[in-house]
Amino acid sequence: MSVRKPPRSIGTPQLHFCIETGREEDRRWIAEIGEIPGVLSYGESRKQAKAKAHALALRVIADKVEQS
Repeated sequence: MSVRKPPRSIGTPQLHFCIETGREEDRRWIAEIGEIPGVLSYGESRKQAKAKAHALALRVIADKVEQS
């Protein structure tokens, strides 16, 4: 009888994005990830705009993985 070892945990690499932010004339914050086309979001705060851009980037990457 063979002894099975428990699976080793596999670490997920951290994804780091360069998120550019700015403020629009209407006072909304805008965040964009230039390396991923189409990833642009708005928020009431800088933090919110960055969080939305990060979430959108992950969705875009997931869609590309599913398509391949």
